[in-house]
This record gives sequence, structure tokens and C-alpha cells, in this order.
Amino acid sequence: MRSFEMPRFYFHLEDGERIYGRERLFFNDVEEARAAALDAAREILAGDAGKAGDRIVIADENDNAIMAVPFAAVRPSDG
Repeated sequence: MRSFEMPRFYFHLEDGERIYGRERLFFNDVEEARAAALDAAREILAGDAGKAGDRIVIADENDNAIMAVPFAAVRPSDG
């Protein structure tokens, strides 16, 4: 019997010049990873820690970039 493993994704925070660390996360699919990246971008912007030119790059388990979520695509949540 084969056990099911959730796909692993990495989040890289880029500011246009440097890539900051990486965080390994588990999601059901890339759309779930994208939603989490959007939430993370909102939180970072709300805390005044990021700027519109920053982005989160989502990479697969082999660390190949598969999608980028630009901070300019989100607005900090009201609240």
C-alpha cells in the first residue's frame, strides 16, 4: 500500500534584487499554494514590511519556479 504525500512547495520572497530564504510548505495543489502566497503577501504589506515591487515565487518540490505572486496584485486586508 502506497501512502499519499501532499505536494511540497517552496516560497521565496524576492525584492527585485535579492531572494530571501525559502520556506517549505505542503499544499494539496498549486492553486492552494497560490492562495496562501496571496495571504502571505497581504500580511507582509499590512505590516509595512514589503513594497509593491516585491513578490513571492512559488517553486515545486525540486525548487523549480512555477508561479510568481506580485505584491502589486494584492491589497492589505482592512481590519
